[in-house]
Amino acid sequence: LTDGFSVYPYRFDTDQIRVTVKRGGRAGPIHLVQDGVWATDITLTKPLRRGDTASLTYMTDFHYPRPPQPTFRRAAVDRIDSLDIQVRFDPQCLPAHVWWATWPRIVDEGPPSHREPVALDKESAVHRYCESVKSVVVGFIWEW
Repeated sequence: LTDGFSVYPYRFDTDQIRVTVKRGGRAGPIHLVQDGVWATDITLTKPLRRGDTASLTYMTDFHYPRPPQPTFRRAAVDRIDSLDIQVRFDPQCLPAHVWWATWPRIVDEGPPSHREPVALDKESAVHRYCESVKSVVVGFIWEW
């Protein structure tokens, strides 16, 4: 991190999405970065200096025209402290099984290197908090 860091680039693999920042910044328009990769730039409430921390809370709503792969993944190239992921399912279309999973490489499209079962909560969601992640992909996979 360098002094004056003010924009968090949030990337994803679809344009069928809406990003709402709940705390810590403002999301810009969704734009194509490269083939198959879209992004929004989240402008932080205030620029950070080296050593500063910021809390950023955002919600991502997916609106696919066809069912996507049953996976939600978050890549951590640089270190991310306090990563909190929640995936909420439509109560009318709940998965039969859900697992928390990790993949060892950012570009790895293969099966996860680790997975453990998780249960849906009363809000039809799964949740995981990670104190710190770096150079890994984490997320949820499920079966219908």
